[in-house]
Amino acid sequence: MSKKSGSKGREKPKLGIFSFTCCEGCIVKSFQLEGKFLALLHEVDVAASRLMGKKDDGSELDIAVIEGTPLSEEEISELKKIRERSKFLIAFGSCATLAGVNAMRNALPQEKQALLLGAVNYKLYEKAMPLSAHIKVDYEMNGCPIEESELFDVLNALLHGILPKPAEAPVCFECRIQEVNCFLLRGIACMGPVTNCGCWAVCTMFGVPCVGCRGLTKDANLNSLRQILQESKIPEDASNELVNYFNANFAKNEKAAEEKKHA
Repeated sequence: MSKKSGSKGREKPKLGIFSFTCCEGCIVKSFQLEGKFLALLHEVDVAASRLMGKKDDGSELDIAVIEGTPLSEEEISELKKIRERSKFLIAFGSCATLAGVNAMRNALPQEKQALLLGAVNYKLYEKAMPLSAHIKVDYEMNGCPIEESELFDVLNALLHGILPKPAEAPVCFECRIQEVNCFLLRGIACMGPVTNCGCWAVCTMFGVPCVGCRGLTKDANLNSLRQILQESKIPEDASNELVNYFNANFAKNEKAAEEKKHA
C-alpha cells in the first residue's frame, strides 16, 4: 500500500498511469471528467503519470493503468516489470486490450509486413499484440477512446474494495435503447452485433457505423457477420477492412481455425 495518507488519516492506494505506443487519447479523455476525475485522484497517490509530471520511481503499485501497445522488446520488458510490482492492472483502451490500429499490420501479407519491419529505425516486435498476450491483465477497459465515465466507475469500485465486472452484451443492445435505426438492415456494414457494449452506442447514435473498437463479444461469430454483409451486397474487401480495423488478431486466429477445421 502507499505511504501517504489522505485527509482522514487513511493510506492512499498507489496508482501508476503508463503509456506505450498510442495517441494517448484515452488518458486525455479521462480528464474531460474534470472535477469528478480530479476529485477521484485526490483519493489515490499518483506515483507515475507522464501527463501529470509524475516520474515513475519503480515502487510497488496498488493499481496500474496502462494504455497503448508494446511494440518492441524493450517495451515488453518494461511492461512485465510493471506487472510484477502491480497488485491490480488495467488494460486501458483498444491499443492495450486489442492492440487496436497497431495490429492492422498483422493482417498484411508477409512481404508487406517485412517491408514495414525494415522501415523503422528500431526493432519492432514481430506482431502487434495486446497486453494480455504478454502479461496477466486484471481488467480490460475497451474503446477508442475509452468511455471516460468507465474509468471513474472502475477506479471508484476498486477504492471501495469492489471487483468491477465489464458489461456482457453487444452494441446492438445499446442501439435499441438509443432507438438507433439498424445499419445492417439498411445494407451498411457495421460491427455492432459482435462488439462489446459500454459506449452507449455513441457512434451509431450520430450516424457512424460501429467499427468494433470495444472488442468482440465472447460469442462473436465473424463468419455469420460476413454472411450478413455479403447478403447486403457489401464487397468482401470492405468487410475484411471493417473486421481488421480493430480486431485483426482475432480475425486472423478465427480464419486459421476455420481453415484447420476444413483441412
